[in-house]
Amino acid sequence: MQTKAKKRLQVVLCYTLGLCVFLFLAGVVFLRLLTHRPKNYEPLAPIQDRQVSQYLTHELATSFYNNLHRGKPFDLVIEQAGINDIIARGKWPQHVNGLLFSAPAVVFVPDNVLLMGIVAVEGIEVVVTIVLRPEFDQSGRLRLQVASIRAGALNITVFAKRLAAEIFRQQASEIQTNQLLSKTLSALVVDEPFKPVLEIEGRKVHIEGIAVASGALTIRFAPAT
Repeated sequence: MQTKAKKRLQVVLCYTLGLCVFLFLAGVVFLRLLTHRPKNYEPLAPIQDRQVSQYLTHELATSFYNNLHRGKPFDLVIEQAGINDIIARGKWPQHVNGLLFSAPAVVFVPDNVLLMGIVAVEGIEVVVTIVLRPEFDQSGRLRLQVASIRAGALNITVFAKRLAAEIFRQQASEIQTNQLLSKTLSALVVDEPFKPVLEIEGRKVHIEGIAVASGALTIRFAPAT
């Protein structure tokens, strides 16, 4: 009887030890995946000279307004380096709904826009990557499809979309005061396409197309009636 009891105890101890080892290894793997840093994540250091980006004022805005007043279709090319220079001059880090966001970066790859940044969770810094794919439907409405959301190397798309939708609903009254922001966030959060028409200085322009290549994004504008 004692021999059988000892064997049972040994079996229980072996299973318990095996389970502990498995849980430990699973935790290590999970942590490694969570803290994975994508190779293409290279954020600029915060620029604190309190000056507006020259890329924004001298290139992007100048090109847009000059073409806008011509009243003809035109392409606006947004360079990856330039957009990241604009972002780096913002106020970072930022607290949003209890989370700390820092070191944002935009990466343009064929057909997709990667929105990347660090989110601090319980003292652990996680690189979050949102893969955004702009598309147009047959009626010309713009759809900003969130193809995937990753925390490190972990796919958290379903969870993140639910969380974003809840935050969007909570902030809906404030967001709706800005029509363009509301449409854009609706397209991102609830996958709702919208008619991409902007009114600037009394002129209406329509976004006819968006092409994303390595290092650059091109937006096709045309006068809207």
